[in-house]
Amino acid sequence: KKRAGSGVILPSGTFADVDRAARSMATELQARGVGYGDVIVVQLPNWVEAGITFCFAQAFHPSGQWFATGHWDGRVRLWSADTLEPIGQPLVIPGGVVSITFSADGSRLAAAGFGKEVRVWDVPEGRLAAVPMRLGTSASRVALSPDGRYVLAVGEGHLVRVWDLHEPS
Repeated sequence: KKRAGSGVILPSGTFADVDRAARSMATELQARGVGYGDVIVVQLPNWVEAGITFCFAQAFHPSGQWFATGHWDGRVRLWSADTLEPIGQPLVIPGGVVSITFSADGSRLAAAGFGKEVRVWDVPEGRLAAVPMRLGTSASRVALSPDGRYVLAVGEGHLVRVWDLHEPS
């Protein structure tokens, strides 16, 4: 086992800065004998997470106090707009997330994606507001009605489905 050492990299926050910092770190690790196939562990600041995990979808909460990001790995994260820190645990949907939206009153968050499923959560608690809804195809968009009662999803082949969240599934 080789230990390359540790250090803290605090780029200013732009992707160009993160790229420069990553290239600098790679050069330093190579100089210390770390090579192809070696495993390294790097802890990045939370604000980098949204970009590193391929954020496909994003939405601001109606209050402007939070925002949500949807990622290729099926995670949906809530973030504080003031501190840029995550709020609670990630919400999860099968497959990559391609669309997320908050209800007009901000009490719910809906997500849809490659996993052929739509999920709606009560936020910020993170509880499922309804049984996951099967779309049967990958989704491209999800929307909640202004009153938060209906969820609409658009899928491949011009498929459009609407569910009543007050109706038992």
